Amino acid sequence: MPPTKNGMNASECISAMQKCIRRGLEREAMEFACELMHSTKGYFTWVTNRLEIISHEDIDTAASPHIVPFVHTAMIQARAWYDAEKPDKSRLAVGNAIRMMCRAPKSREGDHFQGAVGLRSLAEGYCPPMPDWGLDMHTAAGKRMGRSWDHFLSEGVKLFPPPAEKDRYQDEAHRLWMLDEQGRHRPRDVGAAAVVAAAEQGKLALPEAEAATDPDLSWLEAGRPLAAPLTPAIRKRLAEQLYGSGSWTMQRIAKALGVSAMQVSRDLDGFNSALKPPRPKGGRPKGR
Repeated sequence: MPPTKNGMNASECISAMQKCIRRGLEREAMEFACELMHSTKGYFTWVTNRLEIISHEDIDTAASPHIVPFVHTAMIQARAWYDAEKPDKSRLAVGNAIRMMCRAPKSREGDHFQGAVGLRSLAEGYCPPMPDWGLDMHTAAGKRMGRSWDHFLSEGVKLFPPPAEKDRYQDEAHRLWMLDEQGRHRPRDVGAAAVVAAAEQGKLALPEAEAATDPDLSWLEAGRPLAAPLTPAIRKRLAEQLYGSGSWTMQRIAKALGVSAMQVSRDLDGFNSALKPPRPKGGRPKGR
């Protein structure tokens, strides 16, 4: 590591700059920054990178949350404006960041927080216990426990400290979420009874006439009536068989079964994609 323009140790200058910012010594911090910036472009970049770290390490981000985005933006500008022959523009951005941080409330809590929690995980192998309220309807475990919107709205969305009063949209949103969920799970008639019966056995089979005329199952998209309801278990098996056929995308399955693409994605969770045959050369057939 070469010395600075005045023969100083660059690492020591970086260290002194940060200590000056911690102590609120803005002029001294800027002097060490200039010693580095006026030496090489590499040292200039080092200064800008370190100032972004300082905005997280030494500033009370809870009291002054604007500091981090300001310093980040200023350092982007400083790098864009860098000119070894005319350093005043980049120096302006660096100086403003230094002044703002020197005058801001200080705190080392952010650095202590990441060290205390992060190193407990890495150095001591700590594994956090899963709280019961973490298992809601959005998790596989929560679904197995039969948890639904009622549990989510009573436990999953709890806030601490709680709001002083309800927001103006809360009741309406809760009502519509539950209505939407009921609509998604309402039994639908979408195909042939033979498909449902086969799906319940873990395999998809069509009547001979259906298979002969439409072996790729695109008749589902026409909304042909079913005698039996499409239950979640049957829907999951249908999704796996259709997706495994190699010609059906999740979006196409969702449209045919009358559910969201997200629901199809959940139904395919854990599906062994290795069972899906390779797509023929030339890509997906047109018109599908």
